[in-house]
Amino acid sequence: MKTVVLSAFTKLGQDSLAVYAKNAITLMTEDPQFAPLSKEVGEAKKASDAFEIALANNINGGRTATIEKDKCKSNMLQQLKNLATLVDLMANGDEAIVMAAGFDVRKSANSYTSLDAPNVLKLVNETKAGLVTFNLSKVLGANIYGIERRIKIENEDSPWVNGDYTSSRKRSIEDLESGKTYQFRFRAIGSKGLVSPWSAIVETLVS
Repeated sequence: MKTVVLSAFTKLGQDSLAVYAKNAITLMTEDPQFAPLSKEVGEAKKASDAFEIALANNINGGRTATIEKDKCKSNMLQQLKNLATLVDLMANGDEAIVMAAGFDVRKSANSYTSLDAPNVLKLVNETKAGLVTFNLSKVLGANIYGIERRIKIENEDSPWVNGDYTSSRKRSIEDLESGKTYQFRFRAIGSKGLVSPWSAIVETLVS
């Protein structure tokens, strides 16, 4: 069985989580295909209702209200996780069933039709001569990242040099020429030849 339910709801803020849970419970209650899970949906609804009440009570409440709210949130999350697991079993890889239940679908690398260009979060000129370190944003669907570099020459477009491929978003580039300003660009590469546009060009003076 292929797991397709995305459990990112566990990271939602409390208000967004309450809305997410209520939506999933409503959809599953109204859809007859989820009748075999009616008991579990009912338990999740009780937990969801209790969490909404605890949220309201916590607006002007004190420490006791906060403790109760956190307890109700934990219980509702557990009920939602249980539902997600059962929906996953029922769906058996069918994304339509997962979405009908109000859950998000986990995409595989093969399901992407395009890739975003990575953002360069950090480019650091290290103290060691000829060494820089970069850190890229994560691109969904990417398997590796391509690197190109060139020495910056004023008023000229010098050719780009293929600087390797990496599966890591944080890596060092060595053996650069000290005292030169280097420009770098990066792109994400996925399955079946899928390639993103190049990132914005970044540059640094190499020690």
